[in-house]
Amino acid sequence: MSKMMIAESNPLISVIVPVYNVAKYVRRCIESVERQTYQSLEVILVDDGSTDGSGRICDELEGEFDNITVFHTANQGLSAARNFGMKHISGDYVVFVDSDDAIGMQHIAHLYETLNKYDTHIAVTGYTEVEESNISSRNDDLDSSFITSVMEVDEAINESVKLNGNFASHAWAKIYDKKMFPFLVFPEGVTFEDQYVAYKVFYNSGNVAYESANDYLYTVKRSSSISESDTTGRQNFFRALEEELEFTKEKVPSSFSCVYARYAMALMDAYIESVVSGQPNKKMWKLITDNRSNVVSRKIKSDFSNRYMLKYKLTFLGEYVFNIVIRKVSK
Repeated sequence: MSKMMIAESNPLISVIVPVYNVAKYVRRCIESVERQTYQSLEVILVDDGSTDGSGRICDELEGEFDNITVFHTANQGLSAARNFGMKHISGDYVVFVDSDDAIGMQHIAHLYETLNKYDTHIAVTGYTEVEESNISSRNDDLDSSFITSVMEVDEAINESVKLNGNFASHAWAKIYDKKMFPFLVFPEGVTFEDQYVAYKVFYNSGNVAYESANDYLYTVKRSSSISESDTTGRQNFFRALEEELEFTKEKVPSSFSCVYARYAMALMDAYIESVVSGQPNKKMWKLITDNRSNVVSRKIKSDFSNRYMLKYKLTFLGEYVFNIVIRKVSK
C-alpha cells in the first residue's frame, strides 16, 4: 500500500532532507526514514547542487518510494536548502534529517507521541553519536524505552545551550507543528544556522516537550558534510550566541546567565581558533578582556567549566603571551 494512503487519523508529517555531496550516506539516511513505524510521511529531498552523484541517487529513491519528492537546486548551502524545502511541504508537522545521518525506526513516532501527549508545538530529543562504520543498516537495535517531560521556555533554552545538555539547538531531532512554520526560516550564507533559530521557536511555542529516546543517529568522523567546522564556523557560532544573548536579556531574562556562559565559552573558542589560524582577531580579544571580570569573579552566576575558567585567567598574562601559549599547546 502506498504510504500516501495511510488512514486520515494519522496526520501527515513532512520530512525535509537537504542533500549535498553525500553519495556515500544518502541512501542509508532515506532508507532509515522509510522504515519509520510512523508511516504517514512525505519526504522532501532538496539536492543542493551536488556534484558527486547524490542527485542521481535522490532520483532513484524517488522512483522507489511513492512518498518522496526530489528538487534539484543550485548550490546555496544548508539553510537555503531547508528554506526551499519548507516552501514545498504539505504536512501538518515537519521533521528535519541531515542526509549524512540516520534515524531510529521509532524516531518520528516518539517525537509525535510526545508532542501530542503534552499538546505542545514542538517536541525535542537528543542524539546518539555513531561512527560511520558502526551505524546499523536497520537502526532497529535502539532502546525503545524513554522518559518524557514538558519544559517552560527558559528551561528549554538553558538545556539547549549547555555543553552537555539533554538536547541541542540543531534543527534535527525535533518535530514542529504548522504553527511554528513561520519561525523556521534559517539565515543563509552562514554556518551554525540552527543556533539563530531554535530559541526563537522555543519562545514562540510557549513550552517544549522533551523525550529521552536519543534516537537521532549523528554520524561522526564523516569524510564530508554539508556543514563546516573552521575559523569562520566558530565565529558564526559566536555571533549566533551573541544574538541569542540579546534576545534572552530582553525577553527571557531567566535564561540570560546560562546563555551568557555559552556565549563566553564560544567567544574564547572563536578567538583561540583565530590565533591557531595565524590571524588573531583583535576585536574578539577586546571582548574577552571586557567580559573577563564577569567570568573570573563570577559576577554573572553561570556554569563555566574549569578549563574555560583557566583560559580566561590566562588572559591576564596579556595578548602576546596568551597567544604564544595557545600556539604552543595547539601544536
